[in-house]
Amino acid sequence: MPKEPKRGAKGSSRANALTARPKIATVAAPEPDEAEALRLQLLAEAGEMKEAPGQLDALLDRAYLADSFFEEHVLQHPACLRSPELFREAWAVARALADLYQRIGQELGQEPSRGAAVADAVDTKP
Repeated sequence: MPKEPKRGAKGSSRANALTARPKIATVAAPEPDEAEALRLQLLAEAGEMKEAPGQLDALLDRAYLADSFFEEHVLQHPACLRSPELFREAWAVARALADLYQRIGQELGQEPSRGAAVADAVDTKP
């Protein structure tokens, strides 16, 4: 009787070829030269990109979605919670995503933790 492939097996085609790295003990930021080389490669492949209003706003939104998705579906996954090693690495990724969100907010010149409801309440005071 043939064995069925397990979900999440090493041969999974879902691995992100851009960020896949050899297995290491901890999550580490890529070397600056490695990150810059990848950025330049992606920029060359994308071709000319014009700067448009709202791009940083859209990036902030995507960073929020990525952070929320990761925390809810990876960090809080039972398999992750049961493994101290996996949780530690997932926690590092979650912190990096949260830091990216904050950094994009700084680029916008906004305070990302200031919600719309708070901003509306402040703006409507007499």
